[in-house]
Amino acid sequence: MIYTIVQHMPIEADGRIRYRIKCKSEKIERVVTEDQLSYSQ
Repeated sequence: MIYTIVQHMPIEADGRIRYRIKCKSEKIERVVTEDQLSYSQ
């Protein structure tokens, strides 16, 4: 599935960057760390 980043979240205590993401086909948003993302072109 392709998700869109909708918000940059505060950095976690261990320095990891978090993002709030959403897929067009879902009604919920998810919070993930940057290392969980892969980029689509």
